[in-house]
Amino acid sequence: MQFAAIPGYDRQKANLSQMVREDRLPHALILAGPEGNGKLALALALAQFVLCRNPSESDSCGACPSCSKANRYIHPDIHFSFPTIGSNVVSDMHLPEWREALNYSPWLSKNFWATALAGEKEGGNKQLNLNKEECNKIIQKLSFKSFESGYKVLIQWLPEHLGNEGNRLLKLIEEPPEKTLIIFVTEQTDQILPTLISRCQLIKIPAFSYEIIYQYLKDKLGVAESEAQTIAFMADGNLFEAMQIAEARTSDEARAFLEWLRACYKGIPAGMIHQVEEICTGSKEAQKQFLFYGIHFFGEVLKQKYAKDLAVQLNAEATKTAENLAGLLEVDQIDRILQLFNDRFFYLERNANEKLLFLDLSIKVKKVFRKENFADIFEQPLTGLLNIK
Repeated sequence: MQFAAIPGYDRQKANLSQMVREDRLPHALILAGPEGNGKLALALALAQFVLCRNPSESDSCGACPSCSKANRYIHPDIHFSFPTIGSNVVSDMHLPEWREALNYSPWLSKNFWATALAGEKEGGNKQLNLNKEECNKIIQKLSFKSFESGYKVLIQWLPEHLGNEGNRLLKLIEEPPEKTLIIFVTEQTDQILPTLISRCQLIKIPAFSYEIIYQYLKDKLGVAESEAQTIAFMADGNLFEAMQIAEARTSDEARAFLEWLRACYKGIPAGMIHQVEEICTGSKEAQKQFLFYGIHFFGEVLKQKYAKDLAVQLNAEATKTAENLAGLLEVDQIDRILQLFNDRFFYLERNANEKLLFLDLSIKVKKVFRKENFADIFEQPLTGLLNIK
């Protein structure tokens, strides 16, 4: 990957390329930032730039044999380390899946990767880890001479999954072999050993801006302008999430949400249970999209209530429903529903029991519609929803 292929981050790209150009590249870097931003892509571009045979002042050439291999994630001097599932499992066992995931998107999310390893229904419940075997393998790899280039590069994705095993890498980071570059790509620096962080140069990579995600969706993925605006707002800086939403946003998604909403409004238990069963047949990513769509939908209901001059970003059927609800619901009811959706997204991200979560959401939305036990809706404990393994 070239720096030029990554949208935004002009300052970060310039700083990284300048360090290489002036031979000031530290032996160990930490690129830290939120999920779905450009930190992993920048690590890939930096590795390619370092190994490129004909680089410009600011980027790799993209055409030499070294760049060709780096672009396909098969360069023998670029080593990858990433969390896996199971004991005694190391990254090398899953390199085909890793390359496929990177080819799909360099903005990769942890849940997507877990699903790629374990399957749609199991991925969200499996524990990712970087074990002692992985650490020993890294030390062994970096002790060898480079195959083709002057440098050897290790890109370790999500080192927060090392835990105390990170102690095994301290000596390697403190006294690395000559011409070795180690790049850690993390979303949670607070979960990394302080002794490891202290041996690296930390570079913070921010989330993508709304404008960059909007342009990417429109120009790269061919998403319609109004749809790209909506998705960019919903994604909140997460380009991978934006891609997932763009792939899932169809009329069927809106129809499924409206059917669930009508079941909640009618308040018939059998109808709500049936809709929950339908929601839970989908993958965890699909369930997240359902909640994202719900947040967006009720935001549009609020817009219909107080800013009718603004364009509604829903299809015709959903727009009509939003108009009807705007006339029926008070602001505090809409606000409570939005809070419910945000809370459920939080719990779903933490591996809540899916059926309990969506059934609980359905019952509470019904109560908000009918103003039943209004004050108690947010006082009921939610810990029973969690089913973390």
